[in-house]
Amino acid sequence: MSTIRMDEALLIRLYSEQPRSVDALPYTLEMDDLFTRYNLNRSSNRPPITRREAYIKLLSLRKGGKLIKKPKATTPRRV
Repeated sequence: MSTIRMDEALLIRLYSEQPRSVDALPYTLEMDDLFTRYNLNRSSNRPPITRREAYIKLLSLRKGGKLIKKPKATTPRRV
């Protein structure tokens, strides 16, 4: 398996372990954690990626149908 595919598999696994959907992920502690764990554990020797690059990778993985579908976060309605 190539290092790019291994890194992609790592990002998919890290995404599936956290509760938020891709759309709800930016600017959250979950995104910070995912980003940090991804850069620490990836197999390629290239420089670390930015948060923006990690999010763009997640978006392209979702578009490619490689991410699990998570329910959208709902906020309670005020009465």
